[in-house]
Amino acid sequence: MLKKLELDKLTASNKKRFIEMQLNDEIKIHKREIIEINRDLHRHKFTTQAELTRLHDELEANVRSIVNYDEPDEEEQDPEANVKEK
Repeated sequence: MLKKLELDKLTASNKKRFIEMQLNDEIKIHKREIIEINRDLHRHKFTTQAELTRLHDELEANVRSIVNYDEPDEEEQDPEANVKEK
């Protein structure tokens, strides 16, 4: 839960900074090539989409491992299911 909030905060922070930089004419996007804009974003140390995706994937993997850890095994759910008839 905390990791999800941290990821949301990072995304919001990047958006806020980008808007502020546009308003203060520190970064321009109008009539520029995407590669030039990406260079500026990298130079200003914005978090890339690839980094955000990696963080999101790590978060999902952690959540899955917690959910799988908390779920009882099949044997624990129905102990008689594995008993062979004699």
